[in-house]
Amino acid sequence: MRQPPSSIFLLLQLITFLLSISLSISRLHDPTITTIPNQQQQQQPQQSPALAAAVNTLSSSSLSSSNNNIPSIRQTIELAHLSALVYYFRDVKAHDCTPFNDVLAWFSAQSKIFRTDDATYQCHFYEQDAQDTQVIVISRTKLPNSTTTTTMGEGADDDDDDSLEDYVAVVYAGTDDFKTALTDAHCRMTKFGPLPSTNTSSLQSFIDGIPKGVEVHAVFNNAVFRYDLMERVLDAVSNVMEADRTSSGNGDDTSNSDDSGGVERKILTTGHSLGGADSVLCAVVLSYYFTFVTSVSIGCPKTGNGVWRGYVNDIPNVAVWRVVNKLDLVPRMPDFRFKHVGHTVQLGRKITKAYYHHDGDSDLGYRGVPFNWAGE
Repeated sequence: MRQPPSSIFLLLQLITFLLSISLSISRLHDPTITTIPNQQQQQQPQQSPALAAAVNTLSSSSLSSSNNNIPSIRQTIELAHLSALVYYFRDVKAHDCTPFNDVLAWFSAQSKIFRTDDATYQCHFYEQDAQDTQVIVISRTKLPNSTTTTTMGEGADDDDDDSLEDYVAVVYAGTDDFKTALTDAHCRMTKFGPLPSTNTSSLQSFIDGIPKGVEVHAVFNNAVFRYDLMERVLDAVSNVMEADRTSSGNGDDTSNSDDSGGVERKILTTGHSLGGADSVLCAVVLSYYFTFVTSVSIGCPKTGNGVWRGYVNDIPNVAVWRVVNKLDLVPRMPDFRFKHVGHTVQLGRKITKAYYHHDGDSDLGYRGVPFNWAGE
């Protein structure tokens, strides 16, 4: 099978190395960059720096909303793997989910840290449309009596085990021609949402609530909404959640909550490069229909204007985390007209930092990326 971009595998290695790298939200007034305390260790003295705390979800009293909870390392690695896996469907000329089990078995056999023997992975939707947008909807359900769902490979500490929760993930592949899409000649903004001529009956209530002036990159917008693709993705995710509600006896529940005592299935979006941008737009749509959505992208470019940034960052039930590999050029594109949404996780050589809303928040005491970040 054709290999996906080599940067995917490099990023998988780098994200794994986070086990030995410090991760923190950068403080505006604290040059020592205090580490966020582990939720389960808040009664203990803070350690600096300690990524052992990042193996579990991290929090801070300054981060009042759950959309600021840093995704676990396990979840981030899992989504990075899915961002790589989706590329192989093009190689086998897939038209639907039929080759999923074969692709999954082959892919997991190539990896030392992506396990499938203690959970059920299922493909619910796959499509590569006429404009080359490639998207797959995958669910992961832990097998009964299974306690460890992902391992970090050789050399990982047993104490670092972090079981993944059940999820349904929407995964977008990056396009081969990303450089063209991000050049000045193709950097056109458009109103966020489906084209007026598109049949949008199932999304109309969402569209009606989009504030005036919210604009995003036209290429990303077309990839997500054209040919009614977003409607089909929404239907696939809804069917997974509805199956959960039916099996748990909560048939009237319309969210991703679980009142039966079990752990609710997480709704996730992910993608690499331009696929990461598509996944961010998708997460915003899904957040209208479900209780909470988390987006973790790899090498995502800037997606829209300043109004778009404010709109997304103010949505309380969507969390956007963008992993940036060192000096990767794509997250620094397109030009200054476009803005990042959500939080930036910047992988460095010796330290990894999480920047609150990318540009920081002086009222909360968090600084943004360095002044020369875009031109480093």
